[in-house]
Amino acid sequence: EETWMPLALFPDLSYEVMQKSKYHYIEQVKKLVIDRSEQEIIPVMPSEDAVNALGIDPQKPILEKVSTGFLSDGTVFEFSRNFFKSEDYKFTLVAKRGR
Repeated sequence: EETWMPLALFPDLSYEVMQKSKYHYIEQVKKLVIDRSEQEIIPVMPSEDAVNALGIDPQKPILEKVSTGFLSDGTVFEFSRNFFKSEDYKFTLVAKRGR
């Protein structure tokens, strides 16, 4: 996982915070309201780093999940990328219609 968060919103962000719950930090410490996360799941060929980290076949695609997190005012508070071995994960997507 790779995550980017704007220092303008989180100037006191630390490694210790990221080792725990960043969402607790955002909502309880910073008192910000998280609205949503928009995610894409994309098949990609693995990079050399991914091949080494995951111990996978370099010729077999993996799944990349790209997420953008938004606060209630529309501000982007997080951008992250995760990589998954395609044979080890199943994603269930639920779309709920608002009232």
